[in-house]
Amino acid sequence: MSFSQTLKDKAKPVWEDCYNHPFVQKIGNGTLNKDIFMFYLKQDYKYLLEYAKVFALGVLKASDEAIMNKFTLSQKAVLDEMNLHRKYMENYGISI
Repeated sequence: MSFSQTLKDKAKPVWEDCYNHPFVQKIGNGTLNKDIFMFYLKQDYKYLLEYAKVFALGVLKASDEAIMNKFTLSQKAVLDEMNLHRKYMENYGISI
């Protein structure tokens, strides 16, 4: 068995627990309460803002241009995800 398959097999119970979590199931089938979704948006936005800073620190500490680029691309992906959050928050009248 490959190393990646071993990791996948070991992570399966955690993956299944996450996938079957009521929040994930309700967001997936469209039954999540609006107030709960709005709370999630606010909290996740704050988390993503801090997470983007982690990648910025990675750029600062990297000694290799290729690694700096990977951190920069990761930070951009996080900031792009925040755009989606901002659109939802604007629709719900949420400000941070």
